[in-house]
Amino acid sequence: MKKLSFLVILIVVFSLNLFSTSIGWGNLQWPFSISIVQGETTENIYGQVWMAGVTDSPGEGEGITAELGYGTDGSTPDETWTWFAASYFGDAGGGSNDEYIYNLVCSMAAGEYDYTYRYQFTGDTDYYYAAEIGNLTVNDAPPPTYDVTFQVDMQHQTVSEDGVFLAGSFNGWNPTATPMDPPTRDNVYTVTLELESAYYEYKYINGSEWESISNRTITTPEENHVIPVVFFNDFAGGTSQAVDVTFQVYMGELDSSWYAGGVSVQGSVSPLDWTPGSKRLTDPDEDLVYTATITFPAGSAFDVDYKFTRDDGVARTWWWEDCNNRPFTIDDSAPTQILDLNYWNDTLPVPQNVTTTINGNDVEIYWDAVFGDPSYNVYRSEDPYGDFGTPINPLPLNTNTYNDENAALVDKYFYEVKAIIE
Repeated sequence: MKKLSFLVILIVVFSLNLFSTSIGWGNLQWPFSISIVQGETTENIYGQVWMAGVTDSPGEGEGITAELGYGTDGSTPDETWTWFAASYFGDAGGGSNDEYIYNLVCSMAAGEYDYTYRYQFTGDTDYYYAAEIGNLTVNDAPPPTYDVTFQVDMQHQTVSEDGVFLAGSFNGWNPTATPMDPPTRDNVYTVTLELESAYYEYKYINGSEWESISNRTITTPEENHVIPVVFFNDFAGGTSQAVDVTFQVYMGELDSSWYAGGVSVQGSVSPLDWTPGSKRLTDPDEDLVYTATITFPAGSAFDVDYKFTRDDGVARTWWWEDCNNRPFTIDDSAPTQILDLNYWNDTLPVPQNVTTTINGNDVEIYWDAVFGDPSYNVYRSEDPYGDFGTPINPLPLNTNTYNDENAALVDKYFYEVKAIIE
């Protein structure tokens, strides 16, 4: 009788920073896509950087070098790219970040390129490379343009004496560069622009009041185009009643000293605002879940963007999450609404006590449930240092166990379990 030998090895994978850099964080802030004619100069390209004790004071942090670089499409940013020293633009991120700016002269051959920022502190041996990569298209001749008409209905607004404006990636987000024509019918303001066929983000502005919703987006077709009428702020009568919305965020993955001064929620719809620390959360039962219930009055806009901030209690400095704004829609079918548990920076705890058991030809995998009962993905590889690839479970798991069928027929597998947000 043939004897089968089984070996299942469990590994825990950690991400290690093997580089020598004092920079805490840096990014490519904006824009992420540029199309330009060869020889011309790009719009402003911004990047932000944070370093504890350096960028969190007013003015430019001493000792930091910021560079914008470009390389061939799909390449990894490194010394083979072409780099240029960027200029300090001002404080950002509530005063904790320094923002830099550069205008790239596109003298390279026509084609597709990638671009991003990198940062270095005096004495460091390595650069901190931003994770965000922008796409640069250099054309040898101007691409064709088309008439694109924008329309916004202001009937629910008190229109400013200064008028209504359109700002977006097509005009450098200049709030006064593109005034809209007053209504010739109803309360609809319009403006027609000549634009290339491309992806754009934009917002409407009532005098100096920007729409508080997420950026509007459009990919314009290769023809003249009229965008359908929308309400300013997507207002369509607002909520029918006041709604108590409960926000909650798990802070257990952070050292408690990082939020010793408090946790707050900021957002786009009143009574939320974007002032860090203005809406404090509390943790009365000390389970590391900070909560706050905010009452949105009747007539509030339905679509809300929000984000959490924290105070380290040392310099009374509020720190923003690095993740994107979180969206939700107010449900006014009931007077209360509890949002799903959030994790600071969308960083979930690592599943602990992962074990495996051989059951016939199958390998049964178990792990301790992560706080908040998120979903899970299970990965496997025949090489502990190789690519674990895509999850072996066809759909995210809502339990803390998985049966890998016929896996015991293979000499060796390495497994990895991750908690995920669906």
